[in-house]
Amino acid sequence: MTTPLLKNLNTRPLTLQADQDAEANQIQIISLFSIIAAISLGILTLYSVFSTIFRASNQTEIWYYAIISGFALISGVACFLVSSYLFRDTPNIRIFILNAAFQMPLIITSLLINRSGPFAALLILPYTLTLSSIIEYDKQSETILITGIIGAFVTAVISVFSPFTQIPDLLITIYMGIGIVVFIGLFAYFLISKKVQATLRLKLIATAFSIVIVPAVIFSVVQYRSLATLLQRQAFDGLSYASEKTSDSLNAFIRNNQTNLDRLSTFPLFEYFLTMDNPDTYATIMDNTINTATRSLITSGPREFIIDFIILDIDGEILYTSGETNDGIRMSTHDSFRKPMLEKVQYISPIRFERFQNPYFDFSIPLYGSTDTTEPIGVFIVRYDSKVLDYILELNNQLYGEYSAPLLVNDYNIVISDYFNYYVKYSLLSELTGLEIDYLTLENRLPPGTLIKENLDYGPIINALSNPETEANFSGTLKDITGPVNVLGSVKPVTNTDWKVIYVFDQSSSIGQIDRQADILVLMTAVLTALVSMIAINRASTIISPITDLTITADKIASGDLTAKSGIESSDELGTLSSVFNLMTKQLQSLINDLEDRVLARTRDLNEQNQLLRLRSQQIQTVSDVARNITQTVELEVLLRRVTILISERFNFYHVGVFLVDEKGEYAILRSANSKGGAEMLNNNHRLRVGHVGIVGYVTGTGRPRIATNVGEDAVYFDNPFLPDTRSEMALPLIIGDTIIGALDVQSTEPNAFSNEDIELFSALSDQIAIAITNNRLYTETAAALEELESIHRQYLRQEWEKETDKKYIQAYQYTPQGVSALQNAPVDMIPSEIQAGKPVIHRTEADEDGMMETTIDIPIVVRGESIGMIRMQDEVKKGLEFNENEAEIIQQISDQIAIALENARLFEQTVKRAEREKKVMEITNQFRSTNNSQQMLSIAIEAIQKELRTTRTQVIFKNLERSTGQLDNEYVSEN
Repeated sequence: MTTPLLKNLNTRPLTLQADQDAEANQIQIISLFSIIAAISLGILTLYSVFSTIFRASNQTEIWYYAIISGFALISGVACFLVSSYLFRDTPNIRIFILNAAFQMPLIITSLLINRSGPFAALLILPYTLTLSSIIEYDKQSETILITGIIGAFVTAVISVFSPFTQIPDLLITIYMGIGIVVFIGLFAYFLISKKVQATLRLKLIATAFSIVIVPAVIFSVVQYRSLATLLQRQAFDGLSYASEKTSDSLNAFIRNNQTNLDRLSTFPLFEYFLTMDNPDTYATIMDNTINTATRSLITSGPREFIIDFIILDIDGEILYTSGETNDGIRMSTHDSFRKPMLEKVQYISPIRFERFQNPYFDFSIPLYGSTDTTEPIGVFIVRYDSKVLDYILELNNQLYGEYSAPLLVNDYNIVISDYFNYYVKYSLLSELTGLEIDYLTLENRLPPGTLIKENLDYGPIINALSNPETEANFSGTLKDITGPVNVLGSVKPVTNTDWKVIYVFDQSSSIGQIDRQADILVLMTAVLTALVSMIAINRASTIISPITDLTITADKIASGDLTAKSGIESSDELGTLSSVFNLMTKQLQSLINDLEDRVLARTRDLNEQNQLLRLRSQQIQTVSDVARNITQTVELEVLLRRVTILISERFNFYHVGVFLVDEKGEYAILRSANSKGGAEMLNNNHRLRVGHVGIVGYVTGTGRPRIATNVGEDAVYFDNPFLPDTRSEMALPLIIGDTIIGALDVQSTEPNAFSNEDIELFSALSDQIAIAITNNRLYTETAAALEELESIHRQYLRQEWEKETDKKYIQAYQYTPQGVSALQNAPVDMIPSEIQAGKPVIHRTEADEDGMMETTIDIPIVVRGESIGMIRMQDEVKKGLEFNENEAEIIQQISDQIAIALENARLFEQTVKRAEREKKVMEITNQFRSTNNSQQMLSIAIEAIQKELRTTRTQVIFKNLERSTGQLDNEYVSEN
């Protein structure tokens, strides 16, 4: 019997009909292949012609593309003629023409186009491999393969050592890459559709190509990428250092100013100036003094860029300015004032662009008095010209060489300083939303005429800035005004600001080194591929013969002939494989006889395991359902009752009980049970001593689960008159953290009803029960604490409003058609008890003869659950038009708003009073500072106290601390 594999190994058809079918199939394949080759070369011809037309300005490129288009045209025509009836009777000649016609344009292209050689060589290999598979004679097939290997080698070598100045053309390289994919796919299609004979020789050679070419290409690519990565990593390290150094320079500039401002925060001259009654009197003297003193304290940094010193009072009014800023202007809405004044911190403002001024930014700090350092008395601002940033970046320019430079951007990607390309300074790197533009314009943070420059694309920088990491490296191509630029860069933030330093490097200078390494890799790959391919073709014939013998033997064994043996006796792997085949023949029969018995045994075991798994799965699902049900209960007693009932019903247990340990930890008390005996035990307050009595005592004492039966040492545990039918018992601890809070007791009428697997299963359930009990206790305690807190708060509100109403002469207001009038003493009985409880009340009188009736609605005024008053509305209307529930709800909503307003007014009044007291104390303190005489200080204090408290006699008594008798020595008295 001949198998399909043996048919493929036959080199000649066996019948005349088969010979004719093979010849027709070969002609069809050659025609299809030649058409594809002609189309490929036609595309190359058209592209070269168009390139010749559109590159007329460069004579060299014109000649190059003209030569390529000429060879491609001649070869394309030859391939097209082969697809017709030319050389119909000599298919092998047609294949040789196809081979030569396709390789020649590729060799010429690799000679003239930069970096096209490796791709052309890789394209020639699958092309010739497919051609060789069409030929039915092995010698001719080997010739085609050898010419293809030589052509690929020559193509790769001459692309490296070309005597001509090669020109770059990315599209040709892409075209060849597509051609490689197309011909590999065509070869796979021929094999899958069985249009060519997949001989063993062809498979070995194709495998050799794959083994050599794929690793070689991968190695070349990896080496190329490794070199590029190494150079890029070195560049990133240098750029990271440069950006960090630039950022450090900016940070040093900021720290120096912060340190200087710290020294100025309690500068006595500022305090004296801010506390002067009339600073304008000494304006000129103070201007010179403050300016000189301030500049002397600003001891470091580029001071020549300071454009102004500004002192603001606590209202944000400019009291002093050394520059062009006008005095008397308020800066109360500026962040340079609000941040230091309200948050009591130093502040660095963004760069602002105001009309008729250079761009600037502020350093500001709160100013404190010498006696009170908690509340600022003013704000001091140092204003810098933004050119100081250009100055700092200029000091750090070209840190990574001639082609490197820094940029500085803010959080809205506005370039605020740039030494890489001055064209983009004060420009946007990315678009802003309308809201962002409005905000920046309102804050004077948007430079006049700011927009994204045309013909500019800084995409890699934008991606790096949008990185959530604070520091990032990036690479890519920038579209600059001079054209595309391949760059590397590093981003570093500047401390305490929204600025980021971007250090950019033009990496065009490092491409030449990578290109030289790529040439070496191409040569190595070409030599290795050619050498190994030749060896593979030579060794294919030697390997095929023993493999054919093994194939015949395997085919006999597959057909059922277990007596077949291989005759290979070599000592290599094929000989070992032959021995294994022979041994397999002997063992196969016994294996077949034994196989059915093993299958039956395995099937029986699997059925048993599946049954156990289904049972365990049902138990786990039941435990999950029980746990989910009990965790939804809030009340403790209900929770414990549901635990016992659910476990008993789902698992069909005789008795389920829950014990909880008392507060002293001495007894485990039964709190819930499902059985009749359990109910009697509950009535008798059943308890067990922890660690001593029963397995429940053992579990609550040790925290370890336990199983007991009615035999052996545990038999004494079952002597319980309330549960006479118990034959086995399992107890599991209820533990939260390291604390044992109780135990779950489960009893069954079946002996040995529980196992270690049950402990693992029910331990998860006991943990859920313990958590539910603890959550219940916490919920109860929290609810009680919340209720107590609300009661205390309502009591506080009631006391405060009682004090408030006691002080008020007028306690109610009344509105009638005559207007609003005050009620001095509203009677308490005027407020119904329902209103005191926070509920609205509606009263209606009986209708008179005319159908008129008087209706009254009382709506409580409630502040956080406490009624502080009410709104009473009376009207005389016809029956049916009286107040209803909807109107009461609307009035209640109005009353709620009134309650909020009243409470806010009361709190505001208390705040104002407290502020007035603090102001008076501050005024008295300021009077103390006007003198150093202690007697005069006492006099000022006594007079102030008499004036504020309206007292007739005020005494200050001194006690001699050195005497033990406690007698008073001195007395200072003042009377009105």
